Amino acid sequence: MYSPVAQEMDYGSTSIQTPLVNDADEGYLFDKLQPYVVEAEALPNDIRIEGSFAQQLEISIKPGEVVSTEPGAFVMSTRGLKPNVDTGSFGQACLRLCCAGESFFRLNFKNDTATVQQVAVSPPGPGSIIPLDLSYQSGIVIKAESFLAAIGTDWRFKVKPVKNVGTAFFGRQGIFLKELHGNGMAFIYGVGFISTLQLKPGEQVVVEAESLLAFEKTVGFDVEYVGSCLACCCGGMGPTYSVLTGPGTVFLQSLPINKLARA
Repeated sequence: MYSPVAQEMDYGSTSIQTPLVNDADEGYLFDKLQPYVVEAEALPNDIRIEGSFAQQLEISIKPGEVVSTEPGAFVMSTRGLKPNVDTGSFGQACLRLCCAGESFFRLNFKNDTATVQQVAVSPPGPGSIIPLDLSYQSGIVIKAESFLAAIGTDWRFKVKPVKNVGTAFFGRQGIFLKELHGNGMAFIYGVGFISTLQLKPGEQVVVEAESLLAFEKTVGFDVEYVGSCLACCCGGMGPTYSVLTGPGTVFLQSLPINKLARA
């Protein structure tokens, strides 16, 4: 698993402390693009991800454990589980709703029995589920409305403002970037071909904003104008695209919901 370096890049800052990597010296971009495939043997024994185009997350909950999901994600469970709803805290609920693009409430399944119980949840549409081990990836920046579920109670959202007005208004990630923190397992989802890109220090890649699913906290985020009125108005690109600067891992989706809705 990628281990992020200690240096953190500025979100929306145009100043880069590390030298930029010459693309010509680094080979083809698509050679570095890796399909995101969840190997069943790599998951803990109590977690399964089933399906292909539309996936389902199945979790075995030990006595005393709790699984939190987005409202509307429930598919089925064993009889011993009783759902309940909370906000986590009023501050976290407001943060999720107003700044992170998520629900005010959390749907929880706590196992109060003496035996293992099971629950299955799914995204609100077709999509691939991506497990995140927050003990390694705490602080990862995720796209609004991509959160699906988390195991345990030690997880929370934090927000970090972008550093300039242009990034806030044209980066299509909002005024705040949404960081997911914690120590346990969490799950997000994307649609289409899910891939990862490992960026070296100073290496940059240009990404369509809606295709940007998540990136590690060591990755710098900025926007750049497409530079052409025709590309903006007639090419369907919009006025800007996202520029990501390494080091760190970037998660991409090829069919974000807005594209799927136009299909």
